[in-house]
Amino acid sequence: MPEQRQVTARQPTGQVHELAFCGIQILSPDIFAKMSEKGAFSIIQTYLRLAQQGERICAFHADPFEWRDVGKLDQIVPGGQK
Repeated sequence: MPEQRQVTARQPTGQVHELAFCGIQILSPDIFAKMSEKGAFSIIQTYLRLAQQGERICAFHADPFEWRDVGKLDQIVPGGQK
């Protein structure tokens, strides 16, 4: 099992909640000009660096929604049927 660790980029200004990173992201195109990382890298490190610099990084609570992997054609079901 991977080691669990907590990384804090800066002191929180409000309430803190533990959330999972599901990899689904909605990004402003502005972020690309702020990325200094090269090659393959963890986007989490970018988010931590930008948060430390004062950028606003927000979470999206997807709990009330149903998500599916539609990475393969046979996983797409017409009409949303299960």
